[in-house]
Amino acid sequence: FSCMESSLRLISREIDSIRYVKMQNSFDSIYSSLFKVLIKNKRRKNRYLKLMDILTLIRNTIHNNGFYSPVSKMNKPPPRSRQITWKGITCKFIPDRSVKIHDFWELVFRTAVDILPVMEEITSSTVKPLGLRRLINDPSVEKSLIPVFFPKTST
Repeated sequence: FSCMESSLRLISREIDSIRYVKMQNSFDSIYSSLFKVLIKNKRRKNRYLKLMDILTLIRNTIHNNGFYSPVSKMNKPPPRSRQITWKGITCKFIPDRSVKIHDFWELVFRTAVDILPVMEEITSSTVKPLGLRRLINDPSVEKSLIPVFFPKTST
């Protein structure tokens, strides 16, 4: 999830840096905006939004030791309970309680395979139609670490 979030943030900043700065702290604003611009198929867009919602909720919950602790946003009603079902797995998010998921690891495996099509569609619809021809460097990849992951083998 972290790699995907970082990539979507980089792409969003490359497409419209002024708009990106305005919504930088809100990842849901970033992916919603990207999907609105880049994904034309409404059914796929809604499916991707639902996937991102559940992944974001799970990620935030992990940061809070398994508890759903939504933050109240200015001028908005207090956070409410949420329930999302993905591929037959229902997750219940009740404020200040642990998340109710029948099988967490099944959810992880079922969502993991769905991330690749999202990223493929975003990157293919970004580079060609928007004319982003230059390389977008990922600051999380340190080139000096590449030999650690791909050491040269002696022959």
